[in-house]
Amino acid sequence: MAFKKGESGNKAGRPKGATTKPRITDYLKKKEIDAIVAKAKELALAGDQAMIKLIIEQNFGKAAQAVELSVSVTLEDVYKKAQND
Repeated sequence: MAFKKGESGNKAGRPKGATTKPRITDYLKKKEIDAIVAKAKELALAGDQAMIKLIIEQNFGKAAQAVELSVSVTLEDVYKKAQND
């Protein structure tokens, strides 16, 4: 049976917005979370490089890593490949 465009195959599936990921609030109270955030901020402002990196990565994402790629292809190689296919 084919599905229509935009139609789910599992009508009784997980509702939109539902998540199975645990949240920090499942384990800690608001006061505890506030204390952790305050300590993280204090460490970062004091120059703790690991904490600075963690805060930046959590808020803005990890920096993209440069990938170097070296390819050596001649027009003759391309022509030969095209002739064989």
